[in-house]
Amino acid sequence: MKKVLPALLALALILVLIPGAMAAGSLCFVAVNDTIPLTLPASDAPYYSGGTLFLPYTAFNANPGGVIVSNNVDQNTFVLFTRTSRLVYDLSDGTVTDESGNESPVTVSYRGGMLYIPASAAEHFGYSVSLLTGSRGEVIIRFTNGAQVYDDSLFVEKAANLIDYLNQQQQQTPSEVTPSQQPGSNDPTSNPPEAQPAEVYLAFAGDAVSAETLELLAQYNYQAAFFLTEAQLHGDKDLARAIYAQGHTVAVTGSSEAELEAANRALDEALFYQTVLALTPSGVEPGGFWHSLTDTGLPANWAVQETPSLLVCRSDAAALLEQIQAVQATVLPLLETTVV
Repeated sequence: MKKVLPALLALALILVLIPGAMAAGSLCFVAVNDTIPLTLPASDAPYYSGGTLFLPYTAFNANPGGVIVSNNVDQNTFVLFTRTSRLVYDLSDGTVTDESGNESPVTVSYRGGMLYIPASAAEHFGYSVSLLTGSRGEVIIRFTNGAQVYDDSLFVEKAANLIDYLNQQQQQTPSEVTPSQQPGSNDPTSNPPEAQPAEVYLAFAGDAVSAETLELLAQYNYQAAFFLTEAQLHGDKDLARAIYAQGHTVAVTGSSEAELEAANRALDEALFYQTVLALTPSGVEPGGFWHSLTDTGLPANWAVQETPSLLVCRSDAAALLEQIQAVQATVLPLLETTVV
């Protein structure tokens, strides 16, 4: 059994990182059984208050037991759910309601704008939570359900190399240069002006909405938006949930306002929320509350624009991601509030 963890930890190198600026080497690690699928900024570390362990809600993006996260700022609610279980936090009333309608009081808090909830929420989905300390003082949130190979102390020991690797990756910066390229070189030809990488918003629709695309995004560590039709949402709710659980934006697409509304209802059935973000063909401008983006497809070139480009991929996701990597474009998160 001791040979199992190295393989699992190797798989865990396919990370889903929370977007945003993080201080170099300042990470909080989230483990599920014997893997570390997620890292968080150290500023979002858990804490104890009155004997209760509070976790940043983003820790559940590690997807323990298939748990999906939905934070509705407008309605001031926060939801954790799987196919069979659900916890709905009413942040205004200070209550939590489960899938059977049982309501109980709950204490939540905010730190630096981050929502924290009691770690006991994991128990509702069959997991317990332990707060561990790495060999160099790193904070580790560990979800376990009995399927783990190692106990907490041995897990910390076995995961040390992976934690070191993740810290080193965080400390590296793309602007590092070799001695011959350092400013002040006497040879002007050895220090050409650095090209500014293009900035893009990455979106997938049509045939590019697939589990394969999701795997590729994890490998490249890119965040994207997926625009799904009513048929796609009804046909594969698990895929929609997997996309959302990995931190990508899930929105809708259609050729008319009626199609968008139908897709939104299907989205509500799959993920228990509706969106205002829609992808429509050129010439279609739905009224009302929609934040509509025009499907312009892929660019003719990768020249740097004054504003980031919207890339909409409908077929060959692998080729597009290879091209983005080759030109070293910066992929920005596309959210409901993004102005494109």
